[in-house]
Amino acid sequence: MGLMDIAIAQLGRYYNLPTRGTAGSTDSKVLDIQAGYEKGLPLLLAALSGVNLINHAIGSVESTMAASYVASIIDDEVAGMIRWLVTDQFPVNSETIALDTIDEVHSGDSFITHPHTLRHFKKLYNPELFNKETRETWQKNGSKTTTDRARQKAKHLIDNHQPPPLAPSIESELKKVIEEIERRELS
Repeated sequence: MGLMDIAIAQLGRYYNLPTRGTAGSTDSKVLDIQAGYEKGLPLLLAALSGVNLINHAIGSVESTMAASYVASIIDDEVAGMIRWLVTDQFPVNSETIALDTIDEVHSGDSFITHPHTLRHFKKLYNPELFNKETRETWQKNGSKTTTDRARQKAKHLIDNHQPPPLAPSIESELKKVIEEIERRELS
């Protein structure tokens, strides 16, 4: 799929047309390392090659024969990282290359405490789902896997999500459609 997406993107650029590709699916029946690789690598290839619309990117498992709330949460995290990467959130320019900072640090300073690092490190993508703790902290916090955290987040969203109310104009139009359907059914 990844190779097809690359070819589709190239054809789209050649013919100056928008493109659609498929990435983010897996043949795996469970959320394991196979699922991670089969979902993540083609999704990254499609995004980096410039596919405009990517299908099957969120939540599908078992060759798109099933969907998973937990996979949706994990896939959303991966898609967020990839979106950050391809939308120029990490520009390469004289400020970000920081040759002066490299010279200073080379002379005995530290990158961690350098003002340049402090100005830029929060601009990096910081995933909320993937664990960055030390082993000791991770164990103290229950040794939860990515799947455990995704399942917990999915349950929280399902239990607590409150969709925003419809705009009054949309609600009015929907009422008109319902009334029209009811009139047809009565006649």
